[in-house]
Amino acid sequence: MSLKREVQQPTYIAVVEKIQELIRTGELAPGDQLLPERQLAEKLEVSRSSLREALAMLVGMAVLEVNARDGAYVRKRSLEDAIHPLALMVFQERENVIHLMEVRGIVETQAVRLAAERATRADVERLAETCRRVEDDIRAGRDAGESDTLFHLRIVECAKNPLVSQVMSMLTHVMKEGYGPGRRKLLADPDLAETFIREHADVVRAIERGDPSAAEAVMREHIAMALTHFLEQR
Repeated sequence: MSLKREVQQPTYIAVVEKIQELIRTGELAPGDQLLPERQLAEKLEVSRSSLREALAMLVGMAVLEVNARDGAYVRKRSLEDAIHPLALMVFQERENVIHLMEVRGIVETQAVRLAAERATRADVERLAETCRRVEDDIRAGRDAGESDTLFHLRIVECAKNPLVSQVMSMLTHVMKEGYGPGRRKLLADPDLAETFIREHADVVRAIERGDPSAAEAVMREHIAMALTHFLEQR
């Protein structure tokens, strides 16, 4: 584990690179505790001050975390870590609602297939209840934005893939302001509102009977209707 530097660079940078290499090769795994500072400095053949600088940088990079009592650990990666780069890109695209709707369509048409394969009875009951809430909001003339968003998030939850759920949650959150007015205009048309309600119910029935192809077809049609209407309003 001795640190050999072939080119001139700050010692602490070489330490950072070495520890990252150990993580990449699996010699250090998420959750592993690093050696105490003195022992680690001796193994790497660097000064303790250089090691401290390197550890501070790795903590700042979210590679390590430090427990005041036990020392430094390799940070366990989370779904939030995986989704962060995508979240940043989507946030930068927030003004382009068309792009966001297209991405949402890609995610949700596949998620609904998984939902049809994986949803439990309790999942279907929750989804059906949310579907009724959307219909009640529409027929009462209330803003259905919150209930409709929840309905689509419930579908993705039925897919039992937490990463897809986070992507969908991020998409709906970012496009909320841009898509909300378009949805309200769509639902102001009685015929489109009835189609909207029917397609929601058809999705629930397809998931309930475990029919991935039917669920995908209805969802594809539902999102296409919303996208077409949105483009017409621009």
